[in-house]
Amino acid sequence: MSNRRTSKQERRARKRREVIAAHPRRLAHESMMAIAPPWARVVRDMMERLRPAPGATSALVEESQIAADTAFTEMLQGRFALETHAFGWDRETALANVQCLATLAECAINYEIGGRKTFWVDGGLAEALAQTTLDIAGDVLKLPFSCCAFLFDDEQTLAVADALRSMAATSRRSPTRMLTVYVFPIPPSAGESGLRFVFLLDAFDGDWPYLVTREVPLEGKRNLDEILASHPVNDDETVSTDPFFASEELRTLLHLVVNAVLYSTSRELTVEVRPPPSPSAFGPRSKPLELSGETVFYLPNRIVIGRPGSEGGLPPRRPGRTIEKRFWVRGHWRRPNPDWEDQRLRWIAPYLKGPEMTAIIEREYELKKGDSAR
Repeated sequence: MSNRRTSKQERRARKRREVIAAHPRRLAHESMMAIAPPWARVVRDMMERLRPAPGATSALVEESQIAADTAFTEMLQGRFALETHAFGWDRETALANVQCLATLAECAINYEIGGRKTFWVDGGLAEALAQTTLDIAGDVLKLPFSCCAFLFDDEQTLAVADALRSMAATSRRSPTRMLTVYVFPIPPSAGESGLRFVFLLDAFDGDWPYLVTREVPLEGKRNLDEILASHPVNDDETVSTDPFFASEELRTLLHLVVNAVLYSTSRELTVEVRPPPSPSAFGPRSKPLELSGETVFYLPNRIVIGRPGSEGGLPPRRPGRTIEKRFWVRGHWRRPNPDWEDQRLRWIAPYLKGPEMTAIIEREYELKKGDSAR
């Protein structure tokens, strides 16, 4: 019998690849559902009990509420005992892991309560958002839903995520393949308004996603770039001196996600609704385990090549002057005029300036006191 593939098999394989490419890999809490059965059972039960009835106003939960649940507490105690007694890990590591499970539960349950809203950001759009300044007052930063998740799987963003992960005491066996960021308001018990960003770096290697939490207070009229440049505050209200939270890598990821949140509520928002593919789309084979089961809002690429409106898409040149290299001209956000009917934020997208065939220069920008970002 011949081992040669038929044209029908090739078409089926090609269709399978296309279906997989059109939908993201699973979110971080979906990974935890697959690799942490005791945690998954308790969290699913809490989701069922806390899910709002149709038409009812949704109220997000806090970690303190989750920790007060008897079944969840018993699960945490069992995990702590397993790590300290069976695995022989130190108490500090076990407590940190227990805290991670509580934070992950907060993300998963609030994601469910918030309507399971997910934005999958295209790599080109992520690059453009990374090149957009945040020289605008923090009161414009609002979520499109009470809780939502943002997904990034482009090479550039994942490289920054891996660089951040490398700063931790332990190293990951495999590179990050999906960055999930859950965003929801800082709990009222914290006594301040703002947003909580929970970054989860998932390698799909059987380990828990690596977790980093950063809160962005939005009280007052400070600009977002000033807020993000400030040092985070510890639980005892002292300024954190941990170099991890002051690292350029974390600031870069936070800058990107804040811009993604702004884009999700802006006038320029463009989305494609992508439901999870049906099992029949994969032929006789089962659905890939790493593929998400959620419907997502896919945000396509919006990079502008050259200055808009210029001849051939390139900027006008002065006589006797030649632009030999390409570089980014930063984007920015603009408030609408008070008398405009559409009061959504405007995104002035960045663009690449210079001849198309030349190399791109990654220019460093530094915000100094008294100056505005360029």
